[in-house]
Amino acid sequence: MSKYLAVLVSVLICAACKTGPSQSDAQVEIAFKSKCRDDGKKYASEWKAAHPSGVASGGYSELTTLGGWLAVDEFAYNKRLNTCLWSGEYNGAHGALGTWHVKLIVDVYANKPLIQFAESDGKQVGIVSGAAFEKKKAELFGKTA
Repeated sequence: MSKYLAVLVSVLICAACKTGPSQSDAQVEIAFKSKCRDDGKKYASEWKAAHPSGVASGGYSELTTLGGWLAVDEFAYNKRLNTCLWSGEYNGAHGALGTWHVKLIVDVYANKPLIQFAESDGKQVGIVSGAAFEKKKAELFGKTA
């Protein structure tokens, strides 16, 4: 009898653990999304200060720039990658380099650009097309293209 009582108590305790006060998956995801937005805004601000010309590398930041970062920042918690993403966009003129349009998506927590589209004077620069960028953005941000 005491053997059955011990099993019954164990089952009840285990059931209480599973149904006790805990956050639902939806609540946890909402918390991640909120934290991502806050972390993303801070990160985007720091990135823009470090890259005022909109160019992530290449030494162009010392050039006189007319233009700047557009107010189209988007932030998303990507559950599959378990990270926060920031999408930013830049337009500007860089003297002899012409006008530039840059779109990028950065993994905020890894401090790593995931994809970047750039064009100079309306011509694609690099291997990523505007369509490929938008397709990848829709995938990463959980939207349909």
